[in-house]
Amino acid sequence: MTPEERRIAYAVVRWIALKTQFESRYDPLKGPTMADIDHSALLSRLLEGKEPLPVPPPKQFSYPAYHLVEADEPQYVLEVWFKDDGREVVIEQSPWIIVSKTNDEDYLVRWDHNQLYRLYKKDNVKVGFGWKHGQDMHDLAPKDIFERAWVLEKKVY
Repeated sequence: MTPEERRIAYAVVRWIALKTQFESRYDPLKGPTMADIDHSALLSRLLEGKEPLPVPPPKQFSYPAYHLVEADEPQYVLEVWFKDDGREVVIEQSPWIIVSKTNDEDYLVRWDHNQLYRLYKKDNVKVGFGWKHGQDMHDLAPKDIFERAWVLEKKVY
């Protein structure tokens, strides 16, 4: 077996072990399906030589959002809503724990580990691009769109 084949085999074995540990509906006796293999962000991560997180990352549009918990720079988040109990906020489809609240637009939150993040509203956040009403027809390039939006930022101590 070549070193590359050994690295791939090890990544697949780790992937199946992690799926077994964190996915209650996964049956290791049946093994992964081709869809599991084709769509697994964790398997892709392991094959790239990256380590898995201590717990699965939050989801964004039903897909693991590693960037939300790993990026050092602030991340624009599209979906934010607060649960009625005041203890949780849903960020991009995943519940986060509210640690503290500065005001209605500034919170200290954490995912399923001890790392803290600041969730806050920020002005002039690039939220996408598009064509603006009244844009010169000769200028067909889309323009960046900036607005006040929620941002998630890792707290560094």
